[in-house]
Amino acid sequence: MKLAAIMTKDFRLYHGLVKEMKRAGIRYITLDMGDNVPPYVGLVVTSREEYGMVDFQRKIWVEEPEIGVKKALAYLTGTEKCREIIIGVDPGKSPGIAVICDGKVVEKTRALSPESCLEIIRESMSCREYGRAIIRIGHGDLTNRNRTITALRALNIRMELVDESNTTRLTKNADEDAAVSIAFTEGTEITKDYAIEPTEGELRDIQRRSRMESKGLLTISKELARWVAIGSMSMEEAIEEQRRRNEEKKP
Repeated sequence: MKLAAIMTKDFRLYHGLVKEMKRAGIRYITLDMGDNVPPYVGLVVTSREEYGMVDFQRKIWVEEPEIGVKKALAYLTGTEKCREIIIGVDPGKSPGIAVICDGKVVEKTRALSPESCLEIIRESMSCREYGRAIIRIGHGDLTNRNRTITALRALNIRMELVDESNTTRLTKNADEDAAVSIAFTEGTEITKDYAIEPTEGELRDIQRRSRMESKGLLTISKELARWVAIGSMSMEEAIEEQRRRNEEKKP
């Protein structure tokens, strides 16, 4: 894979691109505006305002470094255009996500929550031109799975439910690897909405985690645990709210 070249006088954009390219493991060089582009460079990344000043055939302009680096990686790997893009999601509190372009794995990552899958997937798809698109979601972890499905409805893309019984991976990036397996497995089209109804076991587990995270000082109520389970409140917010309620009860 050829190198990327950063060519911009935009200080904020430059330092953002350097940070994100290092994080993504993309080899890059920096060039001053007007420099000749070496033959080992496969793409020049610049700002919208400076795009017309860059004398190189393969170039892109970006505004946000994180999205820009994803777009750069797509160009450097030759996956900026694909006939079919498939997104695999391994549901959970921090879902694994895999992006497949014409049968090639081009991205693996984890989301911070079921709802944050939406922006990650939207960004990955915005970096590419594609024909057909499918999102495949594992059938397990019902509450988080249903939260993911509800969030991803906004993309208006075909979604399939996949039996993930054989997708567990005992690896360092197990959730991401499971998402790859889910992406490569045909599922059943999701044609209805699923209610987000946490089980009693899930609520008890959230209450248990609240005791751990508060260092044994309190246990959040079942009501607050339910708000955490459906994604309407973070654990930190629930603990703070329970602390407030406990204070109010004191004589």
